[in-house]
Amino acid sequence: ANGTSSSIGGLWNKHSKISTVDAAITLVDTTSTSSSITWKVQSNFNSKFDGSTNSKGSITNNNTGVYPDTYIKQGVLLTTNGGTGTFRLSGLNTAKVYNFKMMGSTLGRDDRYDSKTKATYQAVGLTTDSATLQAFQNTHDFVVLEDVAPTAGGLIDIHVTQFDTADGKAILSAFSMTEIDPAPVITFTADDSTLIEGESTNLNWSATNTTTCSANWTVSTSSSGVQSI
Repeated sequence: ANGTSSSIGGLWNKHSKISTVDAAITLVDTTSTSSSITWKVQSNFNSKFDGSTNSKGSITNNNTGVYPDTYIKQGVLLTTNGGTGTFRLSGLNTAKVYNFKMMGSTLGRDDRYDSKTKATYQAVGLTTDSATLQAFQNTHDFVVLEDVAPTAGGLIDIHVTQFDTADGKAILSAFSMTEIDPAPVITFTADDSTLIEGESTNLNWSATNTTTCSANWTVSTSSSGVQSI
């Protein structure tokens, strides 16, 4: 999913880890409480913005971008042609799914960077989602990776890959993560695979990720059951 947004505030986990030799860090949540989730580089990012005049993301100067200026202007930068940088989130709740709002930005020196700063962001756990974003002079665009379930071990890997293999750059400036309940899944089966007009059968249903169900063809509100039809 893609979108545009105004700035959001709140607490941020700010660091400059770009190498696999860097130690994992424990993330804090929006209440400043240490969480069970850790962040660790799995595949090196080549360099990083330091926020200086010639090494930063494009900012609004009034904090009206996707994220506050101070976080947009500093990020990780891939310079290896066609390369991928990866970080791993561990300690995730396996009963939940996660949404990731990803944003990349670069001030750039001239328009020749316009077509060279598109990146593909991919979240890989038990399920996967991906999207692409152009980072050149970006302040308001972002992508959302949705409903990504962690592995049985509570892991999700985030890959940041250069879209352009020749002289391309892939940039991740900041991201936010939201833990949500997975959507309900309902399965229907019938006792009979074929019927003659006028015959009846039983319709069976079973739902996961919910405790109740309702429909206008049954009075039952159970998450599983049988209805004669």
